[in-house]
Amino acid sequence: METMIVEIKNSNAKWLLHQLEELNFIRVIKRNVEPPKVKLSDKYRAIMTPQQGEDLKHHINQMRNEWDSI
Repeated sequence: METMIVEIKNSNAKWLLHQLEELNFIRVIKRNVEPPKVKLSDKYRAIMTPQQGEDLKHHINQMRNEWDSI
């Protein structure tokens, strides 16, 4: 037996899945499965090189200093 996650894009597909379940072709296990939550730190890890990170930090500090001097 194989388990799959299916995204329903049309209400007719939902009806069809229920019909297949009634015919014992499939079994619906969960109806509203949430995708696993990914921490933002994991999602954006290694997007920038260390040099790009330093440049961004310098630019942000420069903008803050400009804002404070107004």
